[in-house]
Amino acid sequence: MKSTGSNPARHRSCGGPWDASTWTAWLVLALSACSEPQDADTWHVVLEDFEHAALLSVWVDDDGTAIAVGSNGSEGVVLTYDGDAWQQRNIREGGLWWVSMAPDGTRWIVGDNGTIISTSRDGDEQTEQAPEPVRLYGVIGFAANEAWAVGGDEQDNRGVVWRFDGTSWSMPEDLDAMLLDGFVCFKVWGTSQDDLWIVGVGGRMLHRSSSGWENILVPSGRPLFTVHGISGGPIVGVGGFQTGLVVELHDAMLTDVTPAGALQQNGVHVIDATRAIAVGNMGTVWWRSSEGWAPDERAPVLPRDYHGAFVDAQGGVWTVGGSLQGDTPSHGVLSYFGSAPPSPALSE
Repeated sequence: MKSTGSNPARHRSCGGPWDASTWTAWLVLALSACSEPQDADTWHVVLEDFEHAALLSVWVDDDGTAIAVGSNGSEGVVLTYDGDAWQQRNIREGGLWWVSMAPDGTRWIVGDNGTIISTSRDGDEQTEQAPEPVRLYGVIGFAANEAWAVGGDEQDNRGVVWRFDGTSWSMPEDLDAMLLDGFVCFKVWGTSQDDLWIVGVGGRMLHRSSSGWENILVPSGRPLFTVHGISGGPIVGVGGFQTGLVVELHDAMLTDVTPAGALQQNGVHVIDATRAIAVGNMGTVWWRSSEGWAPDERAPVLPRDYHGAFVDAQGGVWTVGGSLQGDTPSHGVLSYFGSAPPSPALSE
């Protein structure tokens, strides 16, 4: 495992002299030293130049197990982590683009040719095809009988939105198909079926509430690749092309808050009301705080692009990506920020 960063782990000893004349001074120093954290948070490159595929999405369960999915241009790749090692599995349906887990433990994966893979908490797996065989870029699941998948046909310049009702996938009856013309959908996120946010290419963001669908114009009309938020806000969308784009929703207003110098941003995860992390081209990492967005100068310098980010229940940050600019995704990378990095071991 390669570890980088400006805060290396500290190793201190609490031993000291027993000379009575120096006992008091030593005791003060010893207690002070032993009260400092033994392992400071830092960045770790867990998987670098993964030869089988680029990694596009990662999800971590509350127990520390994880799953990452990706593509090598012809096959999908699934990496599962059990806390000790990674297990690889290839999927022949085509590249896999996103993974999401519902609160009941149902896992949803989507990818090329309308592929949708669902796995129950008990491990029962089903593979289905969406109503149209177009690429699906994003998915969110709320339960075994409630999930949403989005994607599009970039040649025809139109998007697709599919809803699963426990029986079949179909276009939502309350969605006007005209809203999907010229709008290739990339990602979907929400707190429920009545609070959904969809972003993509087309200069707009779609929001579904109990009142119906709302079409929100994106400042500058540039693409958004990922959206994430928390209940009650904020909602953050990231994207751009080569140069970055970061937008935030405040009081029903979508505002461009792109920090100066930001490269294209591909993934975002909102942690709480003030904190979020965005990742993008050339391994760039940006943090949001109450003072705004700032680059993480501690992040590893990589020749790869990050595509997705996830913050686990312990506050650890997982980022995935690879070589994404060419026709064939490759050289996958998985980095971690925190004090308890996953093992880089790949089991046979």
